[in-house]
Amino acid sequence: MCLGFTRSKRILRDLVIQRIHILRDLSHEAIRRGDVELALVASSMIFRLSMRNSVRLPKEIKRGFCKKCRAPLIPGLTAMVRLRRKGSRKLRIVTCLLCWNIHRLELKQG
Repeated sequence: MCLGFTRSKRILRDLVIQRIHILRDLSHEAIRRGDVELALVASSMIFRLSMRNSVRLPKEIKRGFCKKCRAPLIPGLTAMVRLRRKGSRKLRIVTCLLCWNIHRLELKQG
């Protein structure tokens, strides 16, 4: 008996991940053109796809969107990125320029 994903679930997961990457690229391109509505629709489709198919989003995609308004976080266009030091910890602070939500991420040492 085989443990883990069956072949069909693995194929479905790969297709969903491919579609998520395509929608992320569409969302980023829409923001660069100035079409915020299209970017928000594409990003909401990303989260809906992942929830509906029970697929965990990769970290680089999940951290690339605002948790509050789901806008793509592009430095200079929709996000302000600051690097801070707090004692021995290093923090990456990303502020969404659409809803002013703040995301803090501790950076690894090294």
